[in-house]
Amino acid sequence: MAAPESEQKQYRAMLAGIDSYSSQYCNICNYQEKTGTRATWRQYSKFIVPDDAVVGEASYIEIQLDNTCNAACIMCGPWNSSLWAAEESKASNIKIHSPRVNVDDIKSVVNIQDAKRIMFLGGETFLLNADQIILTQIENPENVDLQYTVNCSIYPSAARIALWSKFKSVLINFSVDGIGDRFEYIRYPLKWKTTKTNITRMIGELPPNVKFKMNHAVNIFNLYYYDEFAAWAATVLTKEGTPIPYTFTPVTGELSPQQVTSAYYTLLQKKYNHSSKVMQCITSQDLSPNNLLTYIGKLDARRGNNWQNVFPEIAQVFS
Repeated sequence: MAAPESEQKQYRAMLAGIDSYSSQYCNICNYQEKTGTRATWRQYSKFIVPDDAVVGEASYIEIQLDNTCNAACIMCGPWNSSLWAAEESKASNIKIHSPRVNVDDIKSVVNIQDAKRIMFLGGETFLLNADQIILTQIENPENVDLQYTVNCSIYPSAARIALWSKFKSVLINFSVDGIGDRFEYIRYPLKWKTTKTNITRMIGELPPNVKFKMNHAVNIFNLYYYDEFAAWAATVLTKEGTPIPYTFTPVTGELSPQQVTSAYYTLLQKKYNHSSKVMQCITSQDLSPNNLLTYIGKLDARRGNNWQNVFPEIAQVFS
């Protein structure tokens, strides 16, 4: 049963009327709305909440069972990566607890048969089989859209692909934050060659109901090299010959590109137009890089990396 049109309008009006500036927890979304760098949850809800959703039912479900992951991306942390947690535990000699939820826990909270759209998040979603357990229990898969966020290091199994063919649609979101050695530094210890191969294979081999997009997580280091990524992304084509769409997503935390030094800003001005996404995501030129350099220096020391070799132009403005 579809939600009455009046309920849908009421829900949309409620979202539009939220006074987000009254809460510090909305700062990130406010920033994204103001700069136009990414659709916020308020804007994105028009996509993730199906038009035939019934008020009170779990029509859209996000599932993140644990942090199992084979990458330790520089802008991530132990909360989303088991590899990062293991690395942190070794460095600090403190055992880091990794939260874990099982499928029965989810089913005790929501009725998965109500779902019209299910998003699987990680960690790295293709390292687990929880999605397959859930998908085999969906009674009417032809009415359900699926979405995955993946790091492209693993090609989906034959069993997973067979399940996907039963569903209305599948959207796979590739996480790609640079090319070549810059990708490998940011998404340590993944390999660029493997990533490119898996992306090409998935686009060429997966069933017609599987579609693709990319997410480019923008941090203070890869901000300058956005043109490199964009040029490569333009060559990643669908079966129909059109480029795969991607989102430009500024990260938060220590590596946020919102604050840069004045020297870095001048460097960016020489390369990018003032109206570009790169320049629009910057809100301040008052960055004091000491904390940033201390943070990245610790990562480099335990990983045997050197950020200055990978991002030489940035090294000049931070010296």
